Amino acid sequence: MKTSRPAAEIPAVHPRWGAFAEELLHHTSRYYAHTEAFLRHRGAAKGFSLAGYQADRLSTTQRKLMVVLLCHPPTQAACADIARLVETAKAGNGNLPVPLARRYQSQLDRLEQEPHGCLETGPHEPHLPPGTHPLDPFLALADRLNMPVQVIESRVEVSLTVLAEHLDSPLSQQRTRLQEAILWLHEAGYRLHNHPHLTHDEAQQDRPADS
Repeated sequence: MKTSRPAAEIPAVHPRWGAFAEELLHHTSRYYAHTEAFLRHRGAAKGFSLAGYQADRLSTTQRKLMVVLLCHPPTQAACADIARLVETAKAGNGNLPVPLARRYQSQLDRLEQEPHGCLETGPHEPHLPPGTHPLDPFLALADRLNMPVQVIESRVEVSLTVLAEHLDSPLSQQRTRLQEAILWLHEAGYRLHNHPHLTHDEAQQDRPADS
């Protein structure tokens, strides 16, 4: 038996999107550069920019498609499709890109039929190897990149401006590793929070006690 849900609730986005989903679907902050860099390189969308994009200005149909896309894991294809939708919205066109409308029509129909249900977009991507804490890859990379990080419960505080610079690195292997480290954090329930001018003296990079 199905239970009713609040009318404003939408299907849960894939956990690996984390705070990226907030920037894309609800409120685009002035610290969007890390989301922009992630999408540009993950989706192989050369020249992609979030400048001028405001999530709260999406048309109704665009918002529905964004929900559908965010229910998928952040694969190259999903990131490329989101980049295309963003560019359409930035151009002031409230319609959907025709290729995307065709590709996701069945899922859009399902969203219409059960707006608060789960779209069941398939299994999540593989988890970390046994014995590896979800913070480990990110903290190891942060140490290598000399990027201060402070962990407070489920918040991973870091300068999002500095993080964006590393996500935009010309070194593809570094970009990929950093992308995956962020996705593992998201999947485990951690969230990135902006902490401008964080210093190494302030940062507490100790691993949680249960790791």
